[in-house]
Amino acid sequence: MDKVRSKFILISIFFLISFSSCDVAENLVNILDDEMPLTEQEVVKGLKEALRVSTDTAVNVVSALNGYYGDEIIKILLPPEADVIVRNMNHPLLKAIGITDMINDVILRMNRAAENAAKQATPIFTNAVRNMTIQDAFSILNGSDTSANKNI
Repeated sequence: MDKVRSKFILISIFFLISFSSCDVAENLVNILDDEMPLTEQEVVKGLKEALRVSTDTAVNVVSALNGYYGDEIIKILLPPEADVIVRNMNHPLLKAIGITDMINDVILRMNRAAENAAKQATPIFTNAVRNMTIQDAFSILNGSDTSANKNI
């Protein structure tokens, strides 16, 4: 039975990592629950491992060169208060004083800082996952798609 549970936990981890919705993982647990009920400790262990692996993967992606800057979805841009400057940065007068290069340099530096910060945040995420309680794990499992963000 331990081999079956181990396989189930590994499959669950795969599905937790592969799908962004905890609903998929919860449905999988509910389907297989009748066949081989998991203990609370097994659920927590599987969820912690899934969070550890997904955190490591995410950190490796965003902390790489252009992890933020090269990804249009998470690229950090200037705040809305600077929109008037950004919209007009190609104006001949602003271009002549080098505003375009300055704006692009600031955006690049902010994203490089985020890439460096991601590496330094890894121990914080690891510690949060390691110290997760059974209640935290079940809140994530039974919560919304962003439950992990709220509990860690």
